[in-house]
Amino acid sequence: HIREDRLKRAVKTRTDNLELIYRTLETNYDMWIHNLERYRHDYHLLKLFSNRQIMILIILLTKSTTQNQVKCHFLEKLCLSKDILNHRNKELELTIQCLIHYLRSLSMNDCDLSEMNITHQYETYQIESNSNAEIGLNKLSQFLGEVFNNGRELFQKN
Repeated sequence: HIREDRLKRAVKTRTDNLELIYRTLETNYDMWIHNLERYRHDYHLLKLFSNRQIMILIILLTKSTTQNQVKCHFLEKLCLSKDILNHRNKELELTIQCLIHYLRSLSMNDCDLSEMNITHQYETYQIESNSNAEIGLNKLSQFLGEVFNNGRELFQKN
């Protein structure tokens, strides 16, 4: 009978923990969507990218550290190579190539998508690994604004 009570308590504790994790994730997601919509309203260039693309761009702009290797894992999956963690230069090169790929998807002409410029903008607007979502959105918005001249080509007033 004591074992059964322990088992019930253990199951209840784990269930409660899972529910707490779920509620936390749900709250974080709701906050993310709210912040994203607010930033899309203020920075129209964000409207040109899907939520998924924005997340990937934020991942690419975020510094990799030994504690936060999300970008490295993303690049490893993309390249099917486990070698990236050992080669920071390769990580930077792949990051810049991926950024250029996403930025070219907009087919805008009034911008400099050269490797040199994107590397410079990347270094300028890189996101610290411990930054919150709002800081990430802000840095991404600034990065896109700089690369695309604040959307001048798209949002010209005639």
